[in-house]
Amino acid sequence: MAYGEEKVAINLREAVIKPGEVEYGALIETRKDGKEETYYPMQFVTHWYCKKLQIRQGFVYLEEGDQYPPKMITYVTGIAGLDSARDVSVIGEPENRTGTVKLFFRPNDSPDLLKESETEKEEPRFRLFHPYGRACMGFNRANWEFQSNDEWWLECYLHSTALQHLINAISTRTLNQARFSIRLRNLYTDEPPYVPYSLGKERLFLRPDKRDNTIDAPEVAYGWLEGLELDLGTVDIAPPSEPEPDYE
Repeated sequence: MAYGEEKVAINLREAVIKPGEVEYGALIETRKDGKEETYYPMQFVTHWYCKKLQIRQGFVYLEEGDQYPPKMITYVTGIAGLDSARDVSVIGEPENRTGTVKLFFRPNDSPDLLKESETEKEEPRFRLFHPYGRACMGFNRANWEFQSNDEWWLECYLHSTALQHLINAISTRTLNQARFSIRLRNLYTDEPPYVPYSLGKERLFLRPDKRDNTIDAPEVAYGWLEGLELDLGTVDIAPPSEPEPDYE
């Protein structure tokens, strides 16, 4: 489907599960053939690799009434791919799936960047690391008025001092590989949460619009950037050679 076409709604309901149980928040889709599919909130981090990274500059969006002069920021764009051949789609639209998304790394020096909301404080804890930034992922439907195609995107926000290391590695051409991990709310999987992510082969899903269960504009998944790893090169250092024997 494309932007402007009649919206498509699916039969989706919340599963009756007590708060505190690991499957709490699960969704059940009833298909046209009567079969049901259960989707569980993704509890674990997802791991991504980066490619085609590029440094860009652009103006910051100003809030209404902002009197400050326009500010230019430096950010990074590229492509992010899911590891282990996984993919992401929209619940109710399984044919619209992808393993790669458009990627943005943007600076955010707000003191509230890592501040938890009340909703986040109530969520189950499966974290092993303290988060380093924010992340959100979504899907934009093709729009014939703007001549745009369907687009999956992922944005990561971290402090400018941390982002600068990535920018330096790209600009000096010393970056060989970059990987990151994120944990998102509103992201679902077709395997129960007690199956470890490293062992599962589940697919990932965005939730349809919560107001009417239409798939035209699915909910944005949002959460934490919990890891960023830069490979700046490999040096093969040989062990010291054995000293030659002294026959004197």
